[in-house]
Amino acid sequence: MGIMMKALSSEIKSPFLLEEIPVSGKVHYQVLCVHGLNQNPTSLKPLLEDLAEKGIRCFLLHLPGHSPVDEKHDLVNKDMVFSIYEEAYQRVKNQYAEPLGFVGYSFGGLIGTAMLDRCRYDKVALLAPALKLRPYTHGIRPLLPYLSKIFSVPLGNAQHEKRYRFHHQGVPREVYKSFFDIYDEFHKTSLQSLEKTKGLVFSHPKDELVSYKALEKWIKANSSWSFQPLSNKEAEFGRYRHLIFDQTTLGLSNYRSLLEQMSAFFIK
Repeated sequence: MGIMMKALSSEIKSPFLLEEIPVSGKVHYQVLCVHGLNQNPTSLKPLLEDLAEKGIRCFLLHLPGHSPVDEKHDLVNKDMVFSIYEEAYQRVKNQYAEPLGFVGYSFGGLIGTAMLDRCRYDKVALLAPALKLRPYTHGIRPLLPYLSKIFSVPLGNAQHEKRYRFHHQGVPREVYKSFFDIYDEFHKTSLQSLEKTKGLVFSHPKDELVSYKALEKWIKANSSWSFQPLSNKEAEFGRYRHLIFDQTTLGLSNYRSLLEQMSAFFIK
């Protein structure tokens, strides 16, 4: 497993981690993958490793505030997230020949879509993308100036907390603010490249963070992307429907369906 690390400019003052999940056989495609807010990036590895077995070379970007390298969380902001994301995109694009695709979960899906006019892909696959939030999700915004950290909803299981969460003592305020700032940026940007990119989007109808109906409506109004409901009915850990990216959070049959749809989408 290759790991690449690079220090950015003095203005950014943050390194980033871009992790390669290699393919042992023939490479049919390559994708850049971005995780969610307060998600342990490594929890996406089982999905990416299974995609790699299908011949899809994956690169996992650890976002600012979610990296094992030294960081100053009070410097995290929208511009830093965008800059690091674009640096990672250019690195993969320059290193390997096209085609290049994108996989984004939650916050990662928001970043990739918001930057689609500047960081172009042939195909994008999004899991529970935070493109349309439920109204109550915005309730934390007015509290941000008065809080230094925001605690995520407990998963109710220490093993799952370690596996899926990155910040166990609260998410730094600046990380949350960068999320909302990028959300606002996305909704005021005209994404002319949507029709030039093939898209496959998955969401659970009862997602606690993302509004399924609003997301479906936005996709139909702005693109020709495919929108698929995803169930976690058979999941070992199905307490939260926003977590839909591995066998534990989907169940074996639904995970296999997700994997087959994604691999066929990229390789077809």
